[in-house]
Amino acid sequence: MENLQVGDVITSRKFARLNCTPLTSNKLLTVGAPDEIQHYVDGKVVTADLRAHDLSRGMAKFVVVRAWSGGGGYGHGPGDYYPDGWEVRAKRLNDDGTFNEDGEEVGFSQCRHFTHYLEDFKVVGKMKATFV
Repeated sequence: MENLQVGDVITSRKFARLNCTPLTSNKLLTVGAPDEIQHYVDGKVVTADLRAHDLSRGMAKFVVVRAWSGGGGYGHGPGDYYPDGWEVRAKRLNDDGTFNEDGEEVGFSQCRHFTHYLEDFKVVGKMKATFV
């Protein structure tokens, strides 16, 4: 499978069941993020629900706005090295297929060694940015 590039228009049924990414102000929806996290607030354990499921998202079109090699590093054990992977950010298009600057943003990796790996997508078109 070839790496996605900026301007590729994609769809995926998996986009219907995404979660907000912790520590990003709930702006980025991510494949493989946990359903909930626990943290301490004033000495008490608080559970934050990160689910952001939306069935309409599974039928929507998204345009790749950023694609790069990154995310690699070292794990916790000896020899735990993870090479960089192909990271993708895509914005949800309007229903008529036009770009929506405020559209939902999804993030995933095209590399199998990351938990936010996604291979179940389809390229359905191409868009080109025009600067004004």
